[in-house]
Amino acid sequence: MIRKAIELFKAIPIDFGQYEVRHTTKGKLILLELAGDGRGKRALDLGARDQFWSKKLAALGYDVTSVDLQPLNASVQRVDANEPLPFADQSFDLVWFTEVIEHLNDPSRTLAEVERVLKPGGNLLLSTPNSEFWFYRMFGALGFGPAAVQSEDHRQYFSYNDIRLLLGDCQMFGYFPYLFYKRTITRGYSALSPTIIASYHHPAARNGKKS
Repeated sequence: MIRKAIELFKAIPIDFGQYEVRHTTKGKLILLELAGDGRGKRALDLGARDQFWSKKLAALGYDVTSVDLQPLNASVQRVDANEPLPFADQSFDLVWFTEVIEHLNDPSRTLAEVERVLKPGGNLLLSTPNSEFWFYRMFGALGFGPAAVQSEDHRQYFSYNDIRLLLGDCQMFGYFPYLFYKRTITRGYSALSPTIIASYHHPAARNGKKS
């Protein structure tokens, strides 16, 4: 019953970050702005799916490597993010990691691999559903947790604090409202933003050390 109600709700063009708005959601547009000028830089799109965002990164000048567990075309390399990444240390200036971490068996292990392949000063751009979003809290008050409301293939359910604990020092953003003009917010996002948006820089750039 709950699943059917959620499917009907997703048919409404509201940007709650769900799969149906994956190409237009404000969460990923915020991350794309954070990606900046990619000329002379390499990017890894980890979980590229149809390469929509790989192409957006390429348009910014990045040399993009697209990988996914289930490649949709020959230009996407098959990679399981639950396993060690098949790339050398310090290979990429940017890792695009959107709507993937919630599908993983061991997010901390994968994030360690992401940090390994990032160059000093490199940037991880991450997004994932916010399980403390007011919409999920509403269902929680009725006795339905995130697992009953989010996609059935999610294995992890995160709050902003969970992601901060995993990443350490990072910038966090959200957005509100969800129709027409959607504003980037830097406070109040724990309850208001349907999507967790995080930007993490390789710590080597902050402390002046080399990896």
